[in-house]
Amino acid sequence: MPRTTIRALALLQLALATALFAQTPTAPATSPSALTVQRIFSGEFNARGVGQLRWIEGGKAFLTVEPAAAGSGREIVRHETATDARTVLVSAAQLTPPGASAPLAFDAFAWSEDNTKLLLFTNTRKVWAPQHARRLLGPRSHVERAQEDRG
Repeated sequence: MPRTTIRALALLQLALATALFAQTPTAPATSPSALTVQRIFSGEFNARGVGQLRWIEGGKAFLTVEPAAAGSGREIVRHETATDARTVLVSAAQLTPPGASAPLAFDAFAWSEDNTKLLLFTNTRKVWAPQHARRLLGPRSHVERAQEDRG
């Protein structure tokens, strides 16, 4: 076989091999319901926690803190146990102070015994103060301080 024929065949083989390997495979079409590694680690399947849940009226209902339906902030919601009826007791709008653009962010809440007053715990942090009666340095609440002042 002449040299030119061998070179021509070699070049032809090289061209064919390059053409075959140069094609990029297209990704197979996946349905939106297909489970992929990306979907697993995207947070799509993370469970949503209940958050604060407080039973009231001997189990007839419970209170939760939920994201506000409209806008930002959270609201306190009552759920009837028997019927699953949902009632917003304190809306995000009611938690927005006059002149403020956003509702209060709170860590916890407590109702008075007669359910007429609501105490919101905001900017919660430990405060260390000397406790003279016990000669200790430790966290004190305003309630403890008031009780010591009275006693």
